[in-house]
Order: sequence, then C-alpha cells, then structure tokens
Amino acid sequence: MKIFACFTMVSLFTLSALATVVPISSVTTYDYSAPLPEDTSQSTQAYQLVSITVGNTYIPASSLMLGQSQLESGQYANGIETDWSQVTDPAGVDNFDINDLVARDFGSLTPEKQWIITHIGGGTYYENMNGTAPDFLIFAATNQGIIDPVTIQAILPANYLGQPLRIESDNWGDTGKPITDQNQNNGQAIKGIAFSITDLLDPYGAPLQDWVAIKGLIITGNNLDPTHFSAVPEPIQFVLLGLGALGIRHRRK
Repeated sequence: MKIFACFTMVSLFTLSALATVVPISSVTTYDYSAPLPEDTSQSTQAYQLVSITVGNTYIPASSLMLGQSQLESGQYANGIETDWSQVTDPAGVDNFDINDLVARDFGSLTPEKQWIITHIGGGTYYENMNGTAPDFLIFAATNQGIIDPVTIQAILPANYLGQPLRIESDNWGDTGKPITDQNQNNGQAIKGIAFSITDLLDPYGAPLQDWVAIKGLIITGNNLDPTHFSAVPEPIQFVLLGLGALGIRHRRK
C-alpha cells in the first residue's frame, strides 16, 4: 500500500457549508512601518492583508476587491438620518491595512453609528459569483474586547433596504492582531466576520436569493471601529487542508 498526500484544489462553487455568518480568526499579514500621510517624518504600524482563512477556505487578498465607505452627515435611502460629525478619517477603512481604522466617538449623546459601503469593486452593483461561499469580509476593532451586536442591511436597487440581519458578539473571530500606533485606540482587538448575500434579508425579512444584485451594505452598531471591508468578486481556487485533502491510493501486490 502506498499513500500519497497532497493539497487538493477545489472551486469555491463546491463549498456549501459556508453559507452563514462565520468568524474570521486566521489572517496572514505583511507587517511593516509606514510613513504617516500628514507627517512623513513619523511612521505607524501597518498590517497589510496577505490572506484570510475562513473555515477550510484560503482566500488570497489579491483576489479581493474593496468598496467605498460613506461616513458623512445626511440621509440615505428611506430617510435614515445619521450624525457623522465625530467620525475621523472615513477613507481609512478602504484599503488592505487592517491596522488603519476609522476611530469613532461613542459618547452618550451620539446615536448608533452606521457604516455605509457602496460601489463594491468600483461598480454600481455587486452580484454573488461564488455560489454558497462567502461574499463579504468585514474587520472591526473594539476597546472592550467584545463587539456589541450589530445589524447589516442590504441596499437593494432603487435604494430599498433589506430587513436588518443581526450579528451577535460571538459571531466575530479574533484575528490575534491588536491595533497599534493609533493613539487612544492602541490595544483594541481586531475581529472579523465573513458572510454571503444569501445571509442578508429582503425588505420582507426573507433571505435574499443568490442571484440578487445589491448596491451595498449598511452596518449599524455602537462600539464598532471599522478597519476593513472587501468582497470576493469571482470564483477562485483555494486550498483545502486536513484529512479530507489527502489523496490515498491503495495498491495490492
């Protein structure tokens, strides 16, 4: 008997177990010191994403695409009104450095904060191209070690909003990376989740079908400092690790 061990390459289309909100606790980053844009004589720590592992799915950061975060005053869609006057550096979240966070003031007089993401990949709409594999990856930080429950709504065509999907505190995975060189935010745990379009809800509270195109997402919560959002745009190849990836050949003599 001969045993041949190998990594098996499988399309994301074949993986159905990830069609749910999944914690992200395994990331690979390239860590380096980067000059501050406002003062190039000073530097800060950067955690540049290299890859993310969700369950048995290895996703290289080079396959991901970013969105456009909106953190501003005014109304959106069906009259939801927010006060963004205390939000700093709204563009900080739209890159692959998960140590570059949007710090927000959660004083007692401020309402729950919204994080609006549109133009995913630079387009008007995002469509599920990965079957039942995760479509979206979100990272955030909190100085309490626990992220309070948040809700995620789909922004649908004509600016209709889906019903809020509640994300519980224990849905978030700890990446093991703390916020560094960000003044009062130092030491905050960076946490992540992955989910699919089919986890989101339509205006009546039913799960979205996998063919539905969305314009973006609205994430609402209290102690949530965003650090990164990205989407998986198309089927990619990933490495399945573990016993199920062993090719075993039996040969009797």
